[in-house]
Amino acid sequence: MKTKLFAAVLILIVVVTDVSSFARAAGSSITTVISSEDSYVDSAQPTANFGGVVTMLIRSNTSTQRGLLRFNLSTIPANAQISSAILKLSVSTDGSPVAGNINMVIGSWTENTVTYLTAPQVGALIQALPNPASPSSSISIDLTSYVIGKSIVDFYITSPNGDGVKYYTHEKSTTKAPQLVITWAVDPTLTSTAVSMQTSTPTQMTTNTQPSSVTPTSSLPTSTITPASNSILTFSPVADTYVQADLPTSSFGSSTQIVVDNSPIKNLLLKFTVSGVDTRSVLSAKLRLYCLDASPFGGEFHRLADTSWSEGTVNWNNAPSADLGSVATLGKVVASTWYEVDVTALITGDGTFGLKALSTSTDGAYYSSTQATAGFAPQLVITMSGTTPTVTTTPTNVSTLTSTTTSIPTVAQPNTFTPSPTVTAAPTQIPTGTVTPVITPNASPTSPTTVSDPIVMAAGDFICDSLTTSSTACQQMAASQVVVNQMPDAALILGDLCHTPSANCFNNYYAPSWGRLFSISHPITGNHEYLVTGAIYYFDYWNGIGIADGPAGNRSQDYYSYDIGSWHIIALNSQCSQVGGCNAGSLQYTWLQQDLQNHRNNCTLAYYHIPVFSSGGRANNNMKQIYTLLYNNNVEVVLNGHDHIYERFAPQDPNGLANALHGIREFIVGTGGANHTSIAAVQPNSEARNVDTFGALKFTLHPDRYDWQFMPIPGKTFTDSGTAFCH
Repeated sequence: MKTKLFAAVLILIVVVTDVSSFARAAGSSITTVISSEDSYVDSAQPTANFGGVVTMLIRSNTSTQRGLLRFNLSTIPANAQISSAILKLSVSTDGSPVAGNINMVIGSWTENTVTYLTAPQVGALIQALPNPASPSSSISIDLTSYVIGKSIVDFYITSPNGDGVKYYTHEKSTTKAPQLVITWAVDPTLTSTAVSMQTSTPTQMTTNTQPSSVTPTSSLPTSTITPASNSILTFSPVADTYVQADLPTSSFGSSTQIVVDNSPIKNLLLKFTVSGVDTRSVLSAKLRLYCLDASPFGGEFHRLADTSWSEGTVNWNNAPSADLGSVATLGKVVASTWYEVDVTALITGDGTFGLKALSTSTDGAYYSSTQATAGFAPQLVITMSGTTPTVTTTPTNVSTLTSTTTSIPTVAQPNTFTPSPTVTAAPTQIPTGTVTPVITPNASPTSPTTVSDPIVMAAGDFICDSLTTSSTACQQMAASQVVVNQMPDAALILGDLCHTPSANCFNNYYAPSWGRLFSISHPITGNHEYLVTGAIYYFDYWNGIGIADGPAGNRSQDYYSYDIGSWHIIALNSQCSQVGGCNAGSLQYTWLQQDLQNHRNNCTLAYYHIPVFSSGGRANNNMKQIYTLLYNNNVEVVLNGHDHIYERFAPQDPNGLANALHGIREFIVGTGGANHTSIAAVQPNSEARNVDTFGALKFTLHPDRYDWQFMPIPGKTFTDSGTAFCH
C-alpha cells in the first residue's frame, strides 16, 4: 500500500514538473502535506464562521470573501533542506476566469472560530495564482521561497474579481484538499535549486551619516565616488555559506540561508573583499545580518585567516579553522529583524577578510544569504576617515534630492539597528538608512519658490465606523485641520472616506471635517466605497444624488485628470473589478495611455488607493500594469492610501528595483484620521515610515521639481521632507 501511494504521488509531481518546470533533485523525498486548517471569511456575514464547509468562496464584489489556509510541516525532518514547495488547490464546479492571489497572513486564527471580524490582517502579496480557475480543475503554484525555514505556514487566498471561485477544503476529502507538495533532502547538495540574485562584486557607497535603518541601500546609477571624511563603504559578501558536521562532505553555497547551530553543528562562513580604504583609518566595521528564524543566541564570530575557500566547494571536512579568540558575539535574535555585529577588530584596510560563526545553542539562528531575496543579503559597512569627496557620474540628468526625516520610534534590542532621531542629507552625499538621497552631479541650482508655484496636500483613510468616531483612534478633525490651516490650492483625497459607507457617515462625519475642503478636493474611491454597490453614497456626496458626473468624475469610472500649475495630475481607480479591469486593454488603461500621450507636461503625479508597494502588508499587484505604464511615461510621483501608515519609497521601477534616473517615488499617506495599522515587513527601497501619526502630505509643485513635507497633527513630532527634480 505504501508503494502504491508513493507511486501515485510521484506521478502527480511528474505531471506538475512537466507543466510548470518545478525541478526535483535526484535522491530527494516528496511529502504531500494536507491543510491542517482551512476556512474563509465573509464581510457580508461578519460574525459567521465557515470552518466546517467543504468549499471556500474567494471573491471581491459588493462583499468580500477570502480564504485562509494552514499547513503543519512537522512531518518534514528538522534538518531537511527544502528545494521545492508547490501549493495545489482543487477548484470546485464553481470556477472563475481569475484564480486569485496568495497573500501573507498577519495575525493568529483558528479554523473553528475565525470570522470576518476576528480574521487576521491580509499581508503582502506573495504571488498571483495562474488564471483561469477552470471548474473541476487544479491549480499549482511554487511557494518555495516563502515556505523555507517555517514549521507552520499560513496563507490568505484573495481575489480582486467579482466573479468568485470556490476551492475545496480538507473537509471535502484528502484528494481534493489544499496540498503543499514538499520536495526535500537531508543532503542539501541534492536539492538545492536556488539561483543567486546578487553578484559578488562589492557595492560601494559614500555617506556622511551613521546607519539609521534596517533597510539595505540599493545600488545607484553609474557613479565613481572618492570617499569623503568619515565616509562609509558598504560591501556584499563574495562568499557566504555554512558547513554541517553530520554532513561532512556537503556544500551549501547555493542555500538561501546561512546557519549557525549546535544541534546538528552548523558553522556560518562569510568572506568580504574590501577596497577603497587605502591608507585611511578604519573607524568602525559592522556586519549586518537579516534574521529569518529566531534563536536565543545569534552566534560567536571568529576571524578566518585562510580566505582561499569557495562557497561552492567548502564543506565540514575542508573548511578552514578559525582563530580561537572571538571577534564579537550576538545574543538573542528574532525573525524578520536586521542585526549588526561590531567586527572593527577584523578590518585593517583593503584586502579579503573571512569570518566563521559558531553557536552553543541547540536552537540555531538562520540568516538570509546572497542567494535569498534581493536586499536582504549580509553587508559589511566600514566607516573611515578621509578627504573631501569627488563624484564623477555618467548620467547628467539625475534627480536631485535633499531629505530630512524623523524615523519610526522603535524599542531597541541588543545589536539591532536603532534609527537616529533625524537624518539630514546633503545633495552630494548618500546616507545609508531611513533616508537615501540620490547623488546629483551637474544639477541646476534650485530655483526659489514663487507665488505661482501651487501647493497641494494629500491624505487617505479618513473616517472610522460611525460609532467610534469620537475615539482617540479616530482623528479626522485634527488631520483635516492641518490642511485647512495651510490653505492649499488643492486637496487630493486618496480613498476610503468612510470605513462603513452611509449617508450618515458622509453627511455627519466626513462633511464637518474633510468636507470643509470640498471646493478644492479631487477625490478617488478606495475599496470601502464599493462595500455599497456602485459606491452610491460616495458619488451622491460628491456629484449629487443620482447625478452621473461631478467632482468625482463619472460614476462608472472614477478616473480623470487635470492640471495644477505646470503639473499634470492623474486620478485613477484601483478597484479594478468595478471599472472593467486595470490591465493592458482595459478601458481605464486605454484611457490612461491616451491621457499620457495628450499631456506631455514636464512633471506628472498620479494617485490611486491601493499601493503596488507597501511595508504595511496590504500592497497588491492589481495596478502593476498601470504602474508600468506610468513608469514608461516618466511619471514622477504616485500617491496611495489603504495601509493606515505613512511611508516613502526611493524611486523604483515596476519590479521594485531602485532606479534613481527613471523611477517613480511612491508615498503612502493613509493618515487622514482612521485608526493606524502597522508595519508588516519593511520592503526594499523604503526610506521613511511611521505608524502613529495622523496628518497630511504637502507638496509644492515647481515647474522643474517638487518639495514634500509630511505635516503632523498637533502633539506629534514625526515629519519627513525633501526635494527632488522631475525626470
